[in-house]
Amino acid sequence: LPTELGKLTSLSELDLSKNSLTGHISSEWGGMNSLKMLSLEGNLGIDGNIPSELGQLRYLTHLDVLGTSVSGMMPTELCALVASEQLTTLLAPCSSAGFTCDCCTNECPS
Repeated sequence: LPTELGKLTSLSELDLSKNSLTGHISSEWGGMNSLKMLSLEGNLGIDGNIPSELGQLRYLTHLDVLGTSVSGMMPTELCALVASEQLTTLLAPCSSAGFTCDCCTNECPS
Protein backbone atom coordinates (compact mmCIF):
# COMPACT_ATOMS: atom_id res chain seq x y z
CA LEU A 1 0.00 0.00 0.00
CA PRO A 2 1.52 3.35 -1.00
CA THR A 3 2.65 5.59 1.86
CA GLU A 4 2.19 8.60 -0.45
CA LEU A 5 -1.58 8.45 0.10
CA GLY A 6 -0.86 10.25 3.39
CA LYS A 7 -0.06 13.38 1.36
CA LEU A 8 -3.63 13.61 0.02
CA THR A 9 -4.73 16.06 2.69
CA SER A 10 -7.97 17.08 0.93
CA LEU A 11 -9.19 13.52 0.27
CA SER A 12 -12.48 12.85 2.07
CA GLU A 13 -13.26 9.25 1.04
CA LEU A 14 -10.99 6.35 0.11
CA ASP A 15 -12.65 3.09 -0.85
CA LEU A 16 -10.11 0.43 -1.80
CA SER A 17 -12.46 -2.50 -1.05
CA LYS A 18 -11.99 -5.84 -2.77
CA ASN A 19 -8.94 -4.95 -4.86
CA SER A 20 -6.56 -7.81 -3.93
CA LEU A 21 -4.23 -5.30 -2.27
CA THR A 22 -1.26 -6.38 -0.17
CA GLY A 23 0.99 -4.73 2.38
CA HIS A 24 0.68 -2.71 5.56
CA ILE A 25 -1.40 0.35 6.37
CA SER A 26 1.14 3.18 6.57
CA SER A 27 1.42 5.41 9.61
CA GLU A 28 1.72 8.28 7.10
CA TRP A 29 -1.97 7.79 6.29
CA GLY A 30 -2.58 9.75 9.49
CA GLY A 31 -1.79 12.82 7.35
CA MET A 32 -5.01 12.57 5.33
CA ASN A 33 -6.51 15.38 7.41
CA SER A 34 -9.88 15.57 5.65
CA LEU A 35 -10.55 11.82 5.49
CA LYS A 36 -14.06 10.83 6.61
CA MET A 37 -14.29 7.29 5.22
CA LEU A 38 -11.63 4.61 4.73
CA SER A 39 -12.59 1.14 3.51
CA LEU A 40 -10.01 -1.58 2.97
CA GLU A 41 -12.57 -4.39 3.31
CA GLY A 42 -12.00 -7.62 1.43
CA ASN A 43 -8.24 -7.32 0.89
CA LEU A 44 -6.83 -10.42 2.62
CA GLY A 45 -3.30 -9.37 1.65
CA ILE A 46 -3.41 -6.32 3.93
CA ASP A 47 -1.63 -7.31 7.12
CA GLY A 48 0.28 -5.90 10.05
CA ASN A 49 -0.86 -3.55 12.78
CA ILE A 50 -3.30 -0.71 12.30
CA PRO A 51 -1.21 2.41 12.93
CA SER A 52 -2.16 4.60 15.89
CA GLU A 53 -1.68 7.66 13.64
CA LEU A 54 -5.12 6.96 12.11
CA GLY A 55 -6.47 8.24 15.42
CA GLN A 56 -5.30 11.72 14.35
CA LEU A 57 -7.92 11.82 11.58
CA ARG A 58 -10.27 14.31 13.20
CA TYR A 59 -13.06 13.87 10.62
CA LEU A 60 -12.97 10.05 10.35
CA THR A 61 -16.45 8.57 10.81
CA HIS A 62 -16.09 5.20 9.00
CA LEU A 63 -13.22 2.70 9.04
CA ASP A 64 -13.65 -0.80 7.60
CA VAL A 65 -10.90 -3.43 7.72
CA LEU A 66 -13.17 -6.50 7.59
CA GLY A 67 -11.78 -9.26 5.41
CA THR A 68 -8.16 -8.18 5.90
CA SER A 69 -5.35 -9.91 7.78
CA VAL A 70 -4.59 -7.11 10.25
CA SER A 71 -2.96 -8.16 13.51
CA GLY A 72 -2.33 -6.81 16.99
CA MET A 73 -4.87 -4.62 18.76
CA MET A 74 -7.07 -1.79 17.59
CA PRO A 75 -5.14 1.33 18.62
CA THR A 76 -6.47 3.12 21.69
CA GLU A 77 -6.47 6.36 19.65
CA LEU A 78 -9.14 4.90 17.33
CA CYS A 79 -11.11 3.51 20.27
CA ALA A 80 -11.10 7.03 21.75
CA LEU A 81 -12.74 8.29 18.54
CA VAL A 82 -15.45 5.63 18.97
CA ALA A 83 -15.96 6.63 22.61
CA SER A 84 -16.33 10.29 21.62
CA GLU A 85 -18.93 9.21 19.02
CA GLN A 86 -16.93 10.75 16.17
CA LEU A 87 -16.02 7.37 14.65
CA THR A 88 -19.46 5.82 14.36
CA THR A 89 -18.51 2.81 12.19
CA LEU A 90 -15.42 0.77 13.07
CA LEU A 91 -15.51 -2.64 11.41
CA ALA A 92 -12.74 -5.19 11.95
CA PRO A 93 -12.29 -8.96 11.75
CA CYS A 94 -13.93 -10.87 14.59
CA SER A 95 -12.16 -14.17 14.19
CA SER A 96 -8.79 -13.02 12.95
CA ALA A 97 -6.06 -14.90 14.77
CA GLY A 98 -3.88 -12.38 16.50
CA PHE A 99 -6.23 -9.37 16.28
CA THR A 100 -8.23 -7.83 19.12
CA CYS A 101 -10.74 -5.00 19.01
CA ASP A 102 -12.58 -3.98 22.16
CA CYS A 103 -14.29 -0.98 20.58
CA CYS A 104 -15.42 -2.19 17.16
CA THR A 105 -19.00 -1.48 16.18
CA ASN A 106 -19.64 -4.76 14.34
CA GLU A 107 -21.25 -7.62 16.27
CA CYS A 108 -18.94 -10.56 16.89
CA PRO A 109 -20.14 -13.92 18.19
CA SER A 110 -19.05 -14.60 21.76
